[in-house]
Amino acid sequence: MVASDALTALDLLIGSATLVAIALLAYHHAGYPLILRYAGRRASAVPPAVPDDALPRITVIVPAYNEAAVIAAKIENLRTLDYPADRLDVIIACDGCSDATAGVASAAAALEPVLDADIRDFPDNRGKVAVLNDVLGGPLGDLVCLTDASALLNPDALRIAAAHFADPRVGVVAGTYRFAETGTEGEAACSGRWPMTRSTTISSCPCRSPPKATGASTSGASSRPSWKSPACRRTSAAAAASPPATCSR
Repeated sequence: MVASDALTALDLLIGSATLVAIALLAYHHAGYPLILRYAGRRASAVPPAVPDDALPRITVIVPAYNEAAVIAAKIENLRTLDYPADRLDVIIACDGCSDATAGVASAAAALEPVLDADIRDFPDNRGKVAVLNDVLGGPLGDLVCLTDASALLNPDALRIAAAHFADPRVGVVAGTYRFAETGTEGEAACSGRWPMTRSTTISSCPCRSPPKATGASTSGASSRPSWKSPACRRTSAAAAASPPATCSR
């Protein structure tokens, strides 16, 4: 009788734990996104454009390791950005590349119209974080744009970011990206999951708890904090597909 009662209590405990686990999974995959979508209705629209004479100075930083195959296209993309040249600085930070990334970048930047880019060819491969910390420790503009060599920005991406950062309450402006081509199964899977990730990120902004911002193309405002990580204290993502959503600190 005692053994039977103990077995019944154990079955009840296991059954309860299983139900709780199922409920948590359902909340994570369905309930939480629905709550965020409801809260996300308070998300703000794209703010008015900043006049040219009031646009902040932006430093675009492209960390690159063995990107010779794509760096010329990246520089061409930066050349076509709709942003005043006298308010735009470009730094290509080559992280100890073993290919011709630095040379290809220099040649691409020298083409007409010339892109005034600072090609920094670091001798040792130290990793993306170390290179960004090195570059971010130097002189910067009012905004800092971190963007991967393989990511292409919309022509108006920096203007959109600048418009959002005209509001001093804005701490992060996160955008989205799309694969021009899905060359691998992994990229295809990521491309399929991204719409849900983007929706969750945007919806979480009014709750002041954005779970992520894509690192493929991130432009942000620099309040010149102590640079202990590659992210700015105020950071925005200006990506290649659609206007960013605003998140407040």
